[in-house]
Amino acid sequence: MKRTFLSALILWLGCQSPPVPGEPVAPVPTAPDSLQQRLQDSLVQAVNRKKQEARLDSIAAIAQSKTIWGPHRSVVGDFDGDGVQDTLYEKYISLLTGKETNKDYDFRGTSNKEMMEWIDCLFYKQKWIAQKEPLVRLASKNPAIKSFDVESGDCQNGFGYLKNVGDLNGDRTDEIVYYIYDVDMSSMNSCALATYQNGAWKEVRHWNMTENDFLYEEGQPQPSPTYIKKKNGNVYYKEMDFGSGAHIWRRLTTDW
Repeated sequence: MKRTFLSALILWLGCQSPPVPGEPVAPVPTAPDSLQQRLQDSLVQAVNRKKQEARLDSIAAIAQSKTIWGPHRSVVGDFDGDGVQDTLYEKYISLLTGKETNKDYDFRGTSNKEMMEWIDCLFYKQKWIAQKEPLVRLASKNPAIKSFDVESGDCQNGFGYLKNVGDLNGDRTDEIVYYIYDVDMSSMNSCALATYQNGAWKEVRHWNMTENDFLYEEGQPQPSPTYIKKKNGNVYYKEMDFGSGAHIWRRLTTDW
């Protein structure tokens, strides 16, 4: 059987006409040029990406022209121990200009068709805020109380929380607790305790907290969580343990 097949193959090959010199030889069919196709696809993607960037930049320019001054917090208390109530006012300053500046931008003015995704808004907010080199400052109209430069630089837009927690160590001056809101996708943050001592502000403690403590539904009152409490003559602060996802009350030493 094998010999019969080989004989037939030899006979068929012998019947084939040899190529004539000078005549073009028919090309062997090949697969499409995948490399060229990939290059064309990459070019199309690059063009579409540039169009998308131009569209977002156009929308961003509209948003940048609609700046939001933002909420500025204040807190009242006897911070220097003179028995008189003073008010501390939040100032949000650009270190580039030395002047107060806006905290946010309004992206709602665009049409639904061109509305930017939330992640796009976040990108531009971070970019613009970082460029301004923001400084968060607490200032008082009382010249006897010096200003408190709380935080500078980074992508932050001022206080997310600011509260007078009273005189914790018995020196007749009130302490404050606060956190600075970071413009990012993380809810992890930290609280700080500060006091006015010897004519200057001093941060005496930092601890972990989550911005989820401040989540609320539209139409509902905004929460004001308690991070400091006194019990049986001791002072405690509430910390978020990110490992377990639970709040823990810890003893706070007041020997600052």
